[in-house]
Amino acid sequence: MNVFTGSKAKSLLLLLFFLCMAVIITWPLLPNISSSLYGNVGDSVTTVWSLKWFKEAAFSQGGSIWRFPQAAYPYGVKTSFSLAYFPLVPLFAYPHGETVLYNLIIIFFIALNGYVMFLLGRKLYGNAAAGMIMGLIYIFCPYAITRAKYHLSLVPIFIFPLLLYTLINLKQRFTTANKIKAFLAILLALNTHPYYVAMTLLLLAVLSVCYIARKIRAGLQGFRLDYRFLRTCALFVLLAFLITLALSYAQLTITRGDGATVGRSEGDLYTYAGHAWHYYTPSPNSTVFGDSVSQFVRDRISATNIEEFVLFLGFINMGLALIAILVWFARRWFKPAGRLAGDLEERASWVVPFALLTAAISFILTLPPTIKIAGATLYMPAWFISRLTTVIRVYARFGVLVFFSVTLLSGACIAFADKALHNLGSAGSRRWMLLRYPLLALLAVLVVCEFAEVGNAPLQEMYDRKPVYEEVEALPEDAVIVEYPFVASDEAYTGLYLWNAIFHGKDMLNGYGQGTEGESMRNCVLNVLDEKTPGLLAYMGADYVTLHKDLYEKGSAYSYPAGGVDLDALPAGYELLCEDGESALLGIDATRPDIVVIYEPGFSTVITPEFGNGWWLGAERKWLMRIDSLQERVVDISFRIFSVQGERTLDVDLGGGRVETYRIGEDAREIFIPGVRLEAGINEIHLGSDGDPTPYKDVYGGYDDKGVCFAMSFWYIR
Repeated sequence: MNVFTGSKAKSLLLLLFFLCMAVIITWPLLPNISSSLYGNVGDSVTTVWSLKWFKEAAFSQGGSIWRFPQAAYPYGVKTSFSLAYFPLVPLFAYPHGETVLYNLIIIFFIALNGYVMFLLGRKLYGNAAAGMIMGLIYIFCPYAITRAKYHLSLVPIFIFPLLLYTLINLKQRFTTANKIKAFLAILLALNTHPYYVAMTLLLLAVLSVCYIARKIRAGLQGFRLDYRFLRTCALFVLLAFLITLALSYAQLTITRGDGATVGRSEGDLYTYAGHAWHYYTPSPNSTVFGDSVSQFVRDRISATNIEEFVLFLGFINMGLALIAILVWFARRWFKPAGRLAGDLEERASWVVPFALLTAAISFILTLPPTIKIAGATLYMPAWFISRLTTVIRVYARFGVLVFFSVTLLSGACIAFADKALHNLGSAGSRRWMLLRYPLLALLAVLVVCEFAEVGNAPLQEMYDRKPVYEEVEALPEDAVIVEYPFVASDEAYTGLYLWNAIFHGKDMLNGYGQGTEGESMRNCVLNVLDEKTPGLLAYMGADYVTLHKDLYEKGSAYSYPAGGVDLDALPAGYELLCEDGESALLGIDATRPDIVVIYEPGFSTVITPEFGNGWWLGAERKWLMRIDSLQERVVDISFRIFSVQGERTLDVDLGGGRVETYRIGEDAREIFIPGVRLEAGINEIHLGSDGDPTPYKDVYGGYDDKGVCFAMSFWYIR
């Protein structure tokens, strides 16, 4: 019944086939493998930057591989180099090796997605045709293909079929070799990505439930006979989990200095949640459906979530799965269905219940924390889990297990159909046997057409340096630059700035971490054309501005609109040194202001109709403002402020025993504090409030539950 045999030679040919498919999916990456990076600007660039810096620090400059001194002047930034790359160090020690390595990993991950699913399908159903269709579906998984453009560690979804494949082998042959393979598969699954740790544990839990339920139905004696297998699997999971904890702790300790986890707002759980329509909506990059999908998507999804929603299951995939479910549940009372499902019932009767249960649980996990139905609020698992841990915030990613489960069911359908054709051929209807291969080929073509994103592979030119960086490299050795748009450290363009800094070797302001004083100052100089910006940049230590006109034309979904920047509107304090079609280099000839206000690093920015740009004063109820003065003087301080809900007391401790107290309501109020004495240097002013913070969502709607007390404008000092 098999189209292919299980020989090693043909298995190798199949691996080569899936490698060729991966090359086609990522085309034209292969001919540009050493010069261009697969993926959009973002985490992919940051990953390759960390590899490049490792090579520079370890083999050339002799610096620390864990710290990049050229960014976030004068502090430097910690690199994101992963300990998992250490065994691969020889591969990226050569010219452009970091880019070649990253691209090869992408290609092999995508190829293994298809190949390992093929192996699992052939193992489960004893049918290589089913395995081949499953492999084709899985290699084109829209979730994985989309993630390949952003997050390398989310691409290897082959860990899920690999987990089942090795455990089935261990169950069938309890040998030392199979024990080692099963343990390594579990260890790999737990060390691929934090989200995949949760998914792996979910798969193991569902598999255990199905396995134990099946054994209980067969009788307690059958359950006891498999105690050795269960005990071994439990031991492997425990040991792999402990090793994972140790490796994770080592990674966090070495690269971050602590094991702290960044907390996330509850609003993220809604922004990055899955919805039912995600599963039947093709990727906007789909070759066949892309144009018709784009507008549908834009009308329904936030730009900040555009890459996370791609959970398309495939219409053919869903159709095949539905047929398999109908055949399976009809097998008891409909004899033809019983004959088709007979082999599966003998080989792996747990597959359909396992796939259905996994898909159902995973789908529920992808949903927002709360859902309103007929006026009633239903609390989903994400709501409860978020109260225990904030590590997981993109629950939509559990949708990949829905895809995995549906693909398992599709394989069952192919196995049923192949058996039906075989039975008809055995009964003398040779024309049915002749149809077997054309039908399988047609199905394969339809699957490819449905999922393919041919010609949409994004490539980043990594070594084609902009002319402006030639000018930057020629600047004095101690020059400090700032790159504009001056985006936050977690935005995509920062990765490009870090990458280019390795080549030009100049210190730059870009890269300040969240919650730092530098990040607070960055929020004061976002507008390069503001008349105050040159002086503040001089205060921060910058000598030159590298301004990317092309990035301003593209805009950012996070921080600034598209539309370009007018160099004819440069304020005093800049000198235009050079300009080309994409970029410009400005000199800063301003001096620092006599007085600089340094805002509490914990503040977050806000734009209000009352006073425009300003700050949220958050849940701490105590905030520190600092004023850096060149000389001793007496000044007047003014700002506008309002309470987000109700009235609150605002205490302003000016030092020297002087405390001013104001009652702040919901209407914006002008605060004027005259005669404030400043010493030369840093002066601290403490703000405080007696009112409890109000969750943002309670006042402004949405789902963001961060606590806020006041909205405050920038300070004006005269």
